[in-house]
Amino acid sequence: MFITSPNAIQGEDFTVSYQFGQTQSLNFAALMDNLVEDDESVSIRVVGTVDWIIPDFDGSLETNLLGGTVRGFIEQTQIDFTRSFTINSAPYGVPDRIEGYTFTEPEIIGNVLTNFADGSGEMFSAVPFSFDTPNIVGELLANGDISITSAGAPPGQTVVLRFDVVDDRGAMTTSEQTILFGAARDDYLPGDTALEFGSIDIGTPEIGNVERAEDRDRFVVSLESGQLYSISMISATTDSGTLADPRIFGVYDSTNVLQPGSSDNDSGSGRNALIEQFTVDTTGFYEIEVGSNTPFGVGGYELSVLSLGAADDYLPGDFAIDFGSALVDVPVTGIIERNGDRDRFDISLQAGVIYDISLEGTATGG
Repeated sequence: MFITSPNAIQGEDFTVSYQFGQTQSLNFAALMDNLVEDDESVSIRVVGTVDWIIPDFDGSLETNLLGGTVRGFIEQTQIDFTRSFTINSAPYGVPDRIEGYTFTEPEIIGNVLTNFADGSGEMFSAVPFSFDTPNIVGELLANGDISITSAGAPPGQTVVLRFDVVDDRGAMTTSEQTILFGAARDDYLPGDTALEFGSIDIGTPEIGNVERAEDRDRFVVSLESGQLYSISMISATTDSGTLADPRIFGVYDSTNVLQPGSSDNDSGSGRNALIEQFTVDTTGFYEIEVGSNTPFGVGGYELSVLSLGAADDYLPGDFAIDFGSALVDVPVTGIIERNGDRDRFDISLQAGVIYDISLEGTATGG
């Protein structure tokens, strides 16, 4: 038996065996070598002789391949035949491991064929199929895309998808795609995987999540100078759990400067955070940064910003800076911003002079 090939190696690319018995048997097998190669050709030539027993009662006794005895004559026949084979390299590649995957909505999460190639420039595709397991539901498309419609595996869970890749001539490879689930994607910046800041309106609570250890969320809010606000953060139950110890880390202006008196941990009920009264000096957009008071706390929370009306104009009212100032015979106005509010005015008076002091209500919009 003679084996010739310009580009294939016996034992690495193929094996050949030949047997002669009742029937001649030539066995050729292409081997998987995990290499992407162009077509390889192999020729196998078998040369030899075969002794045939020609039955004849006048002949001698001969033993055939079955072990039986036959009377006849031996006739020798020359054998010379060639078989040619072409090894079609199957598509081969190792998909990149998908790590830290978290399901948020139906989407394409990757492509299993990114690292695949085939020899001789041959086209190939994935064998499409659908999968439906307790952890992940979706389908593999012919172009290699992994389309996920739902998933609920816990962080650290690994899912392995076995799939086949076939080329235009039918050569097929089986491979695996590994998907490692991670922590839930962060909902709001400055979280590593978040895409945007949260937004909150006065009087409308917002739900957020601390998805991982030391996660922080920021909410953009429009505040007016001279207005009094209350900011609260309480535990709420979401898919991420319940945040046990909420904390308001502070209110930051457009230059990222922390505003005085804008941080709190446990001033609310239980371990909830509450800033009872808060004002800003400049009207504009601010960012409220919140998170867990403990380094490893995770879970849901509810953030609220309430307007308490205008800050007090005169001392001794809360958030007032100065006493009012009055001159004789010159009217001055003030505002009673809330129940129990008191205002005081400084005035210069002369001894022995009789003064008439009057107080009238007036429309101020307060």
